[in-house]
Amino acid sequence: EELAERAAPSDEVLIYFAGNGASGLAPISSASGASVDSASLSGGGVAPITTTRAVFLATDSRSEAPWASGLTLEDLGAALGGIRARRVLLVLDVGFGSPEEGGRTFALGDEALGATLEPNAMAKALGLGQGRAALFAGRPSQTALALPGPQAGLLTYAFDLGVRGSADLNADGRVDLNELSAYVQREVRGRAGLEGFEQDP
Repeated sequence: EELAERAAPSDEVLIYFAGNGASGLAPISSASGASVDSASLSGGGVAPITTTRAVFLATDSRSEAPWASGLTLEDLGAALGGIRARRVLLVLDVGFGSPEEGGRTFALGDEALGATLEPNAMAKALGLGQGRAALFAGRPSQTALALPGPQAGLLTYAFDLGVRGSADLNADGRVDLNELSAYVQREVRGRAGLEGFEQDP
C-alpha cells in the first residue's frame, strides 16, 4: 500500500521476501471468494469449496489459521496491481513444496495432503506480465533450501553474489535480469544438489 502511494510510473521497484511458505487445500467462500479457515466455520453455514493455494507465513502468522493470518499469493498479486512503477521485480526466497528438514516450507498438516500447485500457479496468482517479473526460489513442488552457514536461503545467497558482479557474464560492468536469472539458476541447482536437494529457481 505504501509503494502504491509512493511509486511513480517512471520508478523501478524491487520487493524481496525471505521466509517460510506453505501450500495446501484452502477453503474459499463461494459467495465472496474470500479465504477462510476451517476453524472459523461453524454450523449452519454453506460448506466452502477448496482449492490448492500458497501462502507466505510471517512471524505473527498462526499455524492454526494460516490462510487468515498469512499473505496468499493472490493477496500479493492484488497489492502489486496498485503499484504504478514501470518495472517491478519480486525476489521470493520461500518454498511452497513438500516440507523437508533444512527447507523453508512449513507443514500445514492434513490439509496439505494431495495438494500440489500447478507449475504456473505462482506466476498466474501474481498477475505477472509486462514490466512485472519474479524470481522464485524453486518450482511449486519444491522447498527452498536454507543454508546453515550464512543463515540465509540458498536463493538469497546466490542472488546477493550475482548482483555484486558474479552474474556479469559478458563483463560489461552491468548485471541484467537475464544474466542474473541464469547465474542464480546455475548456482542454486548446483549447491542444492550437493546438499541432496532439488531446487530449480
